[in-house]
Amino acid sequence: AIIPLGANSITTDIKVGLQVMEYQAELLKKQFGNAIVEETTLEEIISIPGLRNRPPKEVSLRNLAQIIEARMEEIIEWVHSEIITSGFHNKL
Repeated sequence: AIIPLGANSITTDIKVGLQVMEYQAELLKKQFGNAIVEETTLEEIISIPGLRNRPPKEVSLRNLAQIIEARMEEIIEWVHSEIITSGFHNKL
């Protein structure tokens, strides 16, 4: 099976959810990303540079993790469904 979701989907989710540029979303994902919200604390905030004389943007690492976790759950559910459809679920 082909799962049409992956790293680019996560980056796009971050871009939209945090209202940042795509390259910033990719950097956030790689440097600070976590797929388990419970592993982050409420007070973890990072600042990313603003564009064109705009002030820096503060980003909650917990919000970042929530975005990543939601997409990862979707991917895992999709994979699980494909395993069941394939008939291999009892062999794993």
